[in-house]
Amino acid sequence: MFILGKYKRKDNGEESYAHRADGHPYRTQHGLVAWDDYHNEIIPEPYQRFEDFPHIGQAQLQTLYGAGFTAPTPIQAQTWPIAMKDRDVISIAKTGSGKTLAFLLPGYKKIDQYYGGPGRTIHILVLAPTRELATQIQEEVSFNLVLISLEQFHLKK
Repeated sequence: MFILGKYKRKDNGEESYAHRADGHPYRTQHGLVAWDDYHNEIIPEPYQRFEDFPHIGQAQLQTLYGAGFTAPTPIQAQTWPIAMKDRDVISIAKTGSGKTLAFLLPGYKKIDQYYGGPGRTIHILVLAPTRELATQIQEEVSFNLVLISLEQFHLKK
């Protein structure tokens, strides 16, 4: 289980993750801390550009850049390579940091890889602890389906 989060300060009584910092330049620059809490594996390199994401299509790249995105958010950059290695990951970040797309895009890609194809519909079940969060995730999913042209993954809304 990989765990990914931002540095926390102890001055407010919360646990600090700073002792887990590994000195990786990208993670240090963005205040990220990542560790493997089970297998003690090396943390994969972050996908600093959308082009680093395996098998992302040109149409999807054009749509992302056309929507004004210049690069993955730090939480996406580090979550994607972990998820694409079929590993569990817990990503802890503030609202608006890109967590939803951080777990949805690898999910779409993995499911399409194994079960996709012309004429097939892919379903993903996302569990959320509250109705409010489930509604927020649904809105994000709807936005992302349009944003990154997931029809190219053979997905249907």
